[in-house]
Parts: sequence; C-alpha cells; structure tokens
Amino acid sequence: SQGPLPVYGIERATATFWSSDFAGSVLFSQENISEVTTVTVVLSTTHSSWQNAHATYSIHQNNSSAGCAEVGDVYDPDGVGENSCALSTDKSRAECPLGDLTGKHGELKFANGAASTQYTDSFLPLDGECDVRGRTLAVYF
Repeated sequence: SQGPLPVYGIERATATFWSSDFAGSVLFSQENISEVTTVTVVLSTTHSSWQNAHATYSIHQNNSSAGCAEVGDVYDPDGVGENSCALSTDKSRAECPLGDLTGKHGELKFANGAASTQYTDSFLPLDGECDVRGRTLAVYF
C-alpha cells in the first residue's frame, strides 16, 4: 500500500492510507525548519494475513500519482546505496538513504491489526533541496 506525501506547509507532511483492509497515517513534523523531524505512525489492517505481521516502509523518489510502478527507488539524494543502512551502526545520513525508514528505525510491528510508533529522525528534512514532501511512502507486507 502506498500514499503520497503531500505538501501541507513548511513543517508538516502526512501520508494517508485508506483501502478496504488497510488504513492510517504517517505524520512527519518539525517544530522549526532544519530541526529533527518527528515521525508518528498510526496504521491498522483487517487483512487476515497482516494482523500480526512485520512490515517494511520507505520513502520513494517519485510521487505515486503516476501509479505504483512509477514511484522509483528508495529516496537517496546522497547516493549512499540502498543496502548500506543494514550494515551501518550509526544510521547517519552518510550511511543510510534518507528514505530508508525501516533501515534506520526498524520494521513496523502489527499486533492484532494495529501498528503505532513515534520517533525522531535527524536526517529526514522537510525543507531544502532534499525535502521528502511530495514523494511516496510505501508500506510492504
């Protein structure tokens, strides 16, 4: 499932998911421009195979308005490489693609059809040339 990250202002972006068996949102927010980004995940599913699943998730380079096949690779404006984060110990921007949320923060763990978490990310900008707004957030079961 995937949802676009529309631009809602200087300091916030929301990916919203809705379908017959998967719904919720991922909110990205900054108190001030260029500070850490707080990520709040609240997702739910009624799909029987996903009730207690672990899901990966990532921000992709393109907007999903052109369709699933057009979202592109994991967003990596620094050219770090998609598999580098798994080998990283500090999960910094130098070692992880900006969009590799699973690599930096772990899988989303669903229990009884729900997953929620909140964390901060120092390398997930909502401004500047590497802004993640307007891209696609994808969740993979």
